[in-house]
Formats: sequence, C-alpha cells, structure tokens
Amino acid sequence: MNALFHIALPTNNLESMRRFFTGVLKADLGRTGPGWLDVNLFGHQITIQEVGNSLRPASEHFHPSLGYPLRHFGIILEMAVWNKLSGKLQEAGVPFSFGPETLMPGDPGEQRVFMITDPDQNVWEFKGFESLDSVFKA
Repeated sequence: MNALFHIALPTNNLESMRRFFTGVLKADLGRTGPGWLDVNLFGHQITIQEVGNSLRPASEHFHPSLGYPLRHFGIILEMAVWNKLSGKLQEAGVPFSFGPETLMPGDPGEQRVFMITDPDQNVWEFKGFESLDSVFKA
C-alpha cells in the first residue's frame, strides 16, 4: 500500500524551522498561515506550528547499543537519493548527530543511516536502502 504520512510539530521559532526545512533539507514550502507552515519533505507533509516559548525539549532516551536517540522521525530513501542528500549535507557543513553508518551489514535489512537535529532539537533519521522492497524483510 502506498500512502503519505503527515506529522505536526510545535516550534518556538517558526522562521528557524522554515530555514531548516527549506534551506538545509531543500524541502518545498507548502501552505502557510499565521503561526504555521507546511513543507513537502520527500512527498510527506510536515506541519510546523509556532507555540511561542512554551515548547519543552524532548527527553533524551538512547538506543542501548547504538547510542542514537530513540525518539526521532525517519525518512526511508532509495540509496541513490540517500547518497546525494548525505553528500549535500556534508558539503554544507550540516552536523550529523549520528552516522553516516551502515547498520545490519550483510543482513536483508542492511541500510545506511544518518541523523540530524532541527532547531527545536527534533532528531531526523534518514535511511538508505538498495531496494525499498527490503525495508520489512526479516
């Protein structure tokens, strides 16, 4: 089944989140209104809503063996797209909070992974698979 996902995120600073998504990740800006905006991130709708200074940072929970943040959002990409994005972010000097690394090498679920953090400290994971058919293979 093909479907799109939508996620809504609060922010203390709408303009910094706009710059992160449209400048750093090169997402297309969608609809906007007073205190909110939509971006198209690889075909998925991300809605960002300004809440002033009431936003509290997410608690920090980490994977016990890999050390990456357990609370994160992810985008799964074909490897060619993942490689291009990873390279562009590295060239732009965007700091990675995890990776790029290969996880599960040699297994059916082998993937390349990196994580970056947005201005509100939300963690974004980008996975690259040689074939999207292997995403759920055991």
